[in-house]
Amino acid sequence: MKRVSDRIFNFLEVHLPTFVFMLLILTVSVQVFSRYVLNHPLPKFFELSIYSFVWVIYLGAALAKRYNRHIRFDILNQKFSQKTRFVIDIFFDTLTSVVFVFMLIPSI
Repeated sequence: MKRVSDRIFNFLEVHLPTFVFMLLILTVSVQVFSRYVLNHPLPKFFELSIYSFVWVIYLGAALAKRYNRHIRFDILNQKFSQKTRFVIDIFFDTLTSVVFVFMLIPSI
């Protein structure tokens, strides 16, 4: 069961963002070509590039969280012991989860 969940998370956090990012590059390239070479903009590709950009941000944030690569204040964080850093990480992860749950309820 762990293997299946690892494959699902690997697909959602690594392969899907890569595909969406390639889609973003493709749609922006088609937009630039159609607008400046053909003098005929394509509004559907503009919408698709906006949606794919938003999804790249969200999926990239999930990938950054997976490898613990989010931006943080290292100057202050390095002054604490390893145990204190661990407690602070748990606190902020819990706080972030609570905020996301509160944001999820109205969006449903």
